[in-house]
Amino acid sequence: MFGAMSLVREHLYSIAQRVMEDGAGQLCISISRVTDFDLALMTWIYMDASSAQDQRTLQDMILENLPAAVLCLDEEMRVTSSTRLFDSESVTGRPLLEVLPSDLVDAVDIEGSIGIAHTLGHSLSYENVKTSQSRHFKLTIVPVEHALATTLVHVEDTTNLFEAEVRAKQAESLAQIGTLAANVAHEIRNPLAAISATIQIIGRSFHDGDQRRPVLEKLQHQISRLNQLVNDLLGYARPLDAHEEDVLLAECVRDAIITSGVEASMEGEGGMVCADPTALARILVNLLQNASDAGSQVTV
Repeated sequence: MFGAMSLVREHLYSIAQRVMEDGAGQLCISISRVTDFDLALMTWIYMDASSAQDQRTLQDMILENLPAAVLCLDEEMRVTSSTRLFDSESVTGRPLLEVLPSDLVDAVDIEGSIGIAHTLGHSLSYENVKTSQSRHFKLTIVPVEHALATTLVHVEDTTNLFEAEVRAKQAESLAQIGTLAANVAHEIRNPLAAISATIQIIGRSFHDGDQRRPVLEKLQHQISRLNQLVNDLLGYARPLDAHEEDVLLAECVRDAIITSGVEASMEGEGGMVCADPTALARILVNLLQNASDAGSQVTV
């Protein structure tokens, strides 16, 4: 523009000097002012148009990357324009029912809903449309008045959001169950401790050869198992804050065998491991008791 205006200005100068002998200088000054004004006006218009184009490009980029689709429809329900849809296939000019996912078309009367929206004169929304393929959609129909569109259809696949909400509710329910389990475990632990103490007192009153002592010992063993289950339940409801340290594996195994009450043999001496001794002992006790319940000879 600057180069072109410079040529125009030089040409006008030459005309002024040729046709006017007196006053050509003043006329050239006027020509400079007019052409400078025109140049400033053209530059402003260009910059304004360029800024508007940048803004439109940004808007187009935002629309193309929305996680939803917006379809513009004409009176015959053909797509006149759209944002990014569920695939990269061009949808312009195609009927709406061919463009939308087939399971969504089967789940909602799209044509009837568009008619209702135009009759009411305002938008119509379906917050959660569940399809036969267990997909979830949010559908909004907006009647508009435009030369290229009479209806806007907003479609959003909310399956992932719905599944996340379901998982969150399940997690909340599990947390409530964990709290309840902890409360129940506390209520069970106290009677178990009382029963265990009573059995120990009774057992001490029998002499070594009394035939009732083995029965009490078995009963004490089962109470210990129940108490371990209660502790495991409490540990699950309130996870242990692990503190790792060096642990002699063989020593930990021997303690676990004694705690579990399981008749088991141990082979080898193991070595040093880095672990939480309480958590490791709990794991070993559970493994020993499970192996014993299986009815086989237990060897560590």
